[in-house]
Amino acid sequence: TGTITEGQMTVKRVWIGGIHYHVTGEGYEPEGSIMLGDKAVRSGDNPELLRLCEVSALDNNATIVPPLDRRKTRWTAIGDPTEAALLVLAAKSGVSYKDEIKRQPRVGMIPFESSRKMMTSVHQRPDGEIIAYVKGAGTEVLSRSANAFWGGKTVPMSPEIEEQTRQQIDDFAREAYRVLAIAFRSLPGKQEKYEPQTIEKDLTFVGLVAILDPPRAETPEAVHKARTAGIRIVMLTGDHELTAESIARKVGMITSKNYRVTTGYQLDKMPDDELSRLLDMTELVFARVTPAQKLRIVKLFRAKGETVAVTGDGVNDAPALLEADIGIAMGLSGTDVARESADMILLDDNFASIVNGVEVGRSVFDNLKKFVVYVFTHNWAELLAFIVFVLLQTPLPIAVVGVLAIDLIMEIAPSLALMLEPPEPGIMELPPRSKKVRLFSLSALSRSAYVGFLVGAYALFWCFDAWSKGGWSLGSNAVPDHTTYLIGLTVVVVGIMAGQLGMLFATRTNVHSALRLGLRRNKWIPRAIVIEIALLLVIIYVPYVQTAFMTASIPPYYFAALYAIAPVVLAVEETRKLVLRKVYLPARAPVRYAPAPPLSMHPGPEATGQGPFVERSPPVILPLPIAHVDINAVQISSAVCRHLGSRLIVLRLFEEDTEEWEIKKAEVQVEKTTGAYDLPVSYVDVRRSGSTPISQSLLTTLDGLVAEEAPELVVVPVDHDVLVGRKRALRRARWMERFSTSRIVLIDSSPRTGERPIAPKPRILIPILSEFPVGPFKLTEALTSNQIFPDVDVIAAKVVEMPRVVPLYSIYKPESLISRDQEFSVFKALGGGPLLRYIHPMVLLVRERSRDVLKFARDKEADLMIFQGDWELKRSGYLPKEERKIASRSPCINLVTLFPREEVRAQDNETTS
Repeated sequence: TGTITEGQMTVKRVWIGGIHYHVTGEGYEPEGSIMLGDKAVRSGDNPELLRLCEVSALDNNATIVPPLDRRKTRWTAIGDPTEAALLVLAAKSGVSYKDEIKRQPRVGMIPFESSRKMMTSVHQRPDGEIIAYVKGAGTEVLSRSANAFWGGKTVPMSPEIEEQTRQQIDDFAREAYRVLAIAFRSLPGKQEKYEPQTIEKDLTFVGLVAILDPPRAETPEAVHKARTAGIRIVMLTGDHELTAESIARKVGMITSKNYRVTTGYQLDKMPDDELSRLLDMTELVFARVTPAQKLRIVKLFRAKGETVAVTGDGVNDAPALLEADIGIAMGLSGTDVARESADMILLDDNFASIVNGVEVGRSVFDNLKKFVVYVFTHNWAELLAFIVFVLLQTPLPIAVVGVLAIDLIMEIAPSLALMLEPPEPGIMELPPRSKKVRLFSLSALSRSAYVGFLVGAYALFWCFDAWSKGGWSLGSNAVPDHTTYLIGLTVVVVGIMAGQLGMLFATRTNVHSALRLGLRRNKWIPRAIVIEIALLLVIIYVPYVQTAFMTASIPPYYFAALYAIAPVVLAVEETRKLVLRKVYLPARAPVRYAPAPPLSMHPGPEATGQGPFVERSPPVILPLPIAHVDINAVQISSAVCRHLGSRLIVLRLFEEDTEEWEIKKAEVQVEKTTGAYDLPVSYVDVRRSGSTPISQSLLTTLDGLVAEEAPELVVVPVDHDVLVGRKRALRRARWMERFSTSRIVLIDSSPRTGERPIAPKPRILIPILSEFPVGPFKLTEALTSNQIFPDVDVIAAKVVEMPRVVPLYSIYKPESLISRDQEFSVFKALGGGPLLRYIHPMVLLVRERSRDVLKFARDKEADLMIFQGDWELKRSGYLPKEERKIASRSPCINLVTLFPREEVRAQDNETTS
């Protein structure tokens, strides 16, 4: 993220002992205060603040330098910008690095590593105590802390303090702050070598520091230009995932609901085929990634045929910079190793400069192609003169010295002027060109050929006209009068130069109309034309020059006649470009990738305010892998529980080597979502033991729970491959068949659906493609029961009677329905699948089922698509063929309801009656 932010780190917030402090001042100037409310505080006023600032100053290798040069007005940082920001914080509190390092000399050091995400400095205090000062990523330091420096004293790290701290880390991260945790540990004595395994554990947590590095003002526009130009931007950063997402939203990398934020921890557990599918998403952010993970992502992108550019500044970025097609190193903040590994060095560390470079590069390539077309045009005209000389046995219409005069004298200035043409309008709205595109292509050859032959034929016509006035006729290989012969040679030269004048204006653009461009846009074009015409007049009318170039003075009317070809050439080229724009390159509607507003991570009280929870129904069971907590599954399960009055039973699935902090983190994520619904939640642990597959352990546990609790619903997150019917995935999910007598909801937990919760009021789409789906409507009722007007759309693909048992059918949004008298407004957006005729109120008929449903889902940005599954189709993903086709390409989250066969048959009978 160094290229999209200003690179001016400033500590803005401090959180100690549950208390917020605000920090004033900007940049690296040690001017400002630490404020508690309206009161400025110093380190001596608070032992917790003192300890935090001591760690900030001493666990540090940076230096801040005052503006010694008159040309500089700001303090600057030498070393890591984050550490420089901590030095400034310490200085604002009254802690001096120079004084503290004398009072507490350093006796050991454990440098920062991306795998640990922390750094430790060991010091000896004046009383002889050996103490390790630690700073690092918030969650990493917190997970290694056994105590907390809370209220001026050391207390055990309780679950309440840990949960409060994790919540604060997330809150800071959502506001685009980089969050560092500060901790320390007293050591028994000096050691010969300080190892992270023995030092960085049993820490005492002190507090959090929130550092702001705002995006550059020009970055959002640069991101928009890049995306419009067909360039995908993927963020790879070591920052917290919420910080990365917040920055991505601000600069326009995230503009829709179809995005994914993935952490390095999740990447480690993701196989290459799954990651390769994930890389197909347009909006991607990878947070807390290591250099090895960056390299892996770059390799997979290149394996997919993508052209990859990577920016980096550190030593660890060198492998990814070398692997990329274009490695871009930071010139200001980059290390020597990164710069040596890169193909390009960014002198100002600004992402906008990369985009501007792309525009300039496209312009240069375009201008070279224009140059080739322009130069080859007169070559074809000259070639035609020689062809006529050979085939028709005429006198040679153009002298060799005349060819040299055109190529080496008169055409130099226009060719150079054309090379200086500014970028063509709309050049950054075109997709990137393929690697296979060559500078000189068949299209350039044909374009120059047909214009060149046209100009050559026109020039030869007037040449023959001049010769015929001197007694020459076709079939004769000599002109009786030598002066008349020279006039013919001169006419051909002037005719070719006239055609080149028209081609000069025409080749200023490849696609857009050149008539829209003014001469002031390229000041060199008028100058080149003046130079060209002046040289032409010198060659024609200066006596000694006439002899050298075999020319003769010609009457003025020849100029008028010959230069009439210039507007003809321009008109022919403009017609060609018009056809190209209208037929082959139809205009696209301008797309604006507006930065997405911040999204709430969890539904607020307004989304779930339904009064106190009252248990009325059997529980809902949710099997949930700890390695990847599917928040969407938790939220959908919570909404269903709230509607039914069911408590939620979460089956926590984890491996033998899963650490306690991972389990705790997953539990916090679940309770943040269920807490908004005021639900009682209980946990049942399902752990892999030995060689027994975890699916077998899950089956045994679920068997007992179903028999004991008779659950209302079992919500099962499944891989996307299950829903599209891939055999290997279906074999892994075969255990579900044992529960075909229970109500089951399958949720697509594939990475393509994103890992952030759906909106509190989701937009739901129910496709009716073969028969009336009872399950999707019942699930929709549960998900929308707290909404007065549910945002639900129904698409039917055959004649279907809408039965009265449909929940909430009377209060669906009017645009979601069809009436006998009014046109169904939403379906105007569907292409290729017109409404054939009205069948019945609230029912419509479409032609292209899968295409229309998918287009509708994309255009309306649906959050959920709910299908009815069938246990009979267990060998093909539980879905019919057409529904399976839609699910495989769905842009939203897929849900499949699998109800007991007897219940489905009973509902069908009720519908029929």
